[in-house]
Amino acid sequence: MIRRKIKNSGLKYSQRRKCPKYTLDQLAGIPGCCRALRRNHFSDDIENCPDQIKFKSEKIEGEVLLWCAISKAGVSRPYAAHVRDEAIDANIYTQRCLPK
Repeated sequence: MIRRKIKNSGLKYSQRRKCPKYTLDQLAGIPGCCRALRRNHFSDDIENCPDQIKFKSEKIEGEVLLWCAISKAGVSRPYAAHVRDEAIDANIYTQRCLPK
């Protein structure tokens, strides 16, 4: 009954496309039960379907580190980086934070 209504309304069934994060060899090693569910969607015009529906989005966006030094002499320029990038050491501090 549901299939008949979907067919009569002109909707087509298609799979969501996913940005490749793994190689084919890596995907072969992942069990099917661990992969994401809800990979499909219904649309009457697949080409003009919004990207929010076509493509999956990240559940949690990447974290950002914002660092700024405050002292008697003043405030340094803010330094922004991804959390998983290199740690702040003396070289990065002098090159990117202190005014020249």
